[in-house]
Amino acid sequence: ILEYADAVASITMNPIVSCLNNVINVSSSITFNGNNVNGGRVVFKVNGKTLKDADGNIQYVKVVDGKAVIENVIVNSNWLRQNSTITTVYSGNGIILGSTYTDVMNITKAKAHIELEPQTAEEKSQITITAKITNEITNENSQTNNKVNGGRVIFKINGRTLKDSNNNVIYATVENGVASITYTIPSTLKSKEYTLSCVYGHKLYERSEGNTTLTVVKS
Repeated sequence: ILEYADAVASITMNPIVSCLNNVINVSSSITFNGNNVNGGRVVFKVNGKTLKDADGNIQYVKVVDGKAVIENVIVNSNWLRQNSTITTVYSGNGIILGSTYTDVMNITKAKAHIELEPQTAEEKSQITITAKITNEITNENSQTNNKVNGGRVIFKINGRTLKDSNNNVIYATVENGVASITYTIPSTLKSKEYTLSCVYGHKLYERSEGNTTLTVVKS
C-alpha cells in the first residue's frame, strides 16, 4: 500500500478546560477530505511528555471511525503551567499520512472546599477549632470530594487572624483532610455571636475560605 504525499490527515481536538486533579477524557478527530479515518494509532503529549498508563507504559490509541480517545485521564501538576499544551501525534494508516496537532489548554489550580461546624464557647475558655478540607474533583458528569493533604490554614474571628500569646499567626497543617488548633478565647471577646473563618493556602490550590459562627457565652 502506498502513501501519497498529499494525503495528510487533518486533526481536531476538543478544547480542554479543566482544573488540577480532575478526571477527563482526551480525544481527537482524525479526518481526510472531510471523511473519518480508520486505522493507525495516536499518542497524546502534554507539554511534550507522552501520556502513559499507571504502569508507565505509553498509551497508544487506535483510530476508529475518525476518533481516538483516552478516558479517565487525571489532570496532574505537570499540566499546570502558562500556555500548557496538548499534542495529538497520528501515525498514519498506510494510505493516509500521519500528522501532528497541538492545542493550548486552560488548566487552573485545584479547588478546595472548607467545612466548619458552628461553635459555642465560654468567655476566656480554651476551644479546639477544626476545619475539614476536601478537593472538589470533577469526573466528566459527576463530582466527588477527596480529603486534602498538605498546605496550611489560618483561622479568623470577624476578619482578624488568630495569633498565639507571642503575637505569632497560628498556622495548622492539613493532614488527611483535617486542620485544627487550640485557642483560648481572649477577654476582649465578649458574649455575642462572631464570624469564624478558615482560609486555606497551597501552591496547587486556589485560595479557599469557609465561614461559620462562633457564639461566645458568659462563663
